[in-house]
Amino acid sequence: MMHPAHPDRELFCPRCMQARAASWRTELEEHEIHVITVASHDTHYVCTACGEELDDPDVDDSMVAVYDEYRRISRTLSPSEVRRIRERSGLSQVAFATLLGMSPATINMFEHGSPIAIKEDCMLRMAAMPGAIEMLIRLHGDRLRPRDRCGVRRARLLREVEHHAHVGADQQRIQQQIQRERGADHRRRHLGRSVRGAQHPVHQPRLAADLGHVPAGDRGHP
Repeated sequence: MMHPAHPDRELFCPRCMQARAASWRTELEEHEIHVITVASHDTHYVCTACGEELDDPDVDDSMVAVYDEYRRISRTLSPSEVRRIRERSGLSQVAFATLLGMSPATINMFEHGSPIAIKEDCMLRMAAMPGAIEMLIRLHGDRLRPRDRCGVRRARLLREVEHHAHVGADQQRIQQQIQRERGADHRRRHLGRSVRGAQHPVHQPRLAADLGHVPAGDRGHP
């Protein structure tokens, strides 16, 4: 299908081994990524002489949109989320991959945009759970260098500091709310006693004693 916004241009054709006129096209294509089918609009040029498909030089990577759509459908982690999980663990790519039983190249590819299968996605998500990295270090810590284990301890201390700071702020807000509720309850009780005292003066011992010496006919009734 021709597109008027992209006129023909001259591109090098590897089949013709020379520059040829090329026509820009867009087609709906299906890509199977980790057993999930992803449909996307693929843009490319076609050599007008031999029909060879040529990459669009104006598009850096035509698979970026495909991978984004795969992540949306599969609900798997994005590259930035993978990097955040690893960095919060305090481990390098090599050490992180070693604990998870993956290759460092795999972790590197995940952090730079490669799609993640459901199985690996689950492993990465579980590694983000509190205490998961510490448990793996207890089991397989002998595979790590001493400085890698120190990095994990530093990361854990930082998380604890952040947690306590967050908890402290929450406790302060809770205490303030408790004080406000106590003050409001105290005011309600005080107001209730004042109203009851005004409506039933004979319940006050001294006033009741005084009224006892006053003839019934002379007592005022509100």
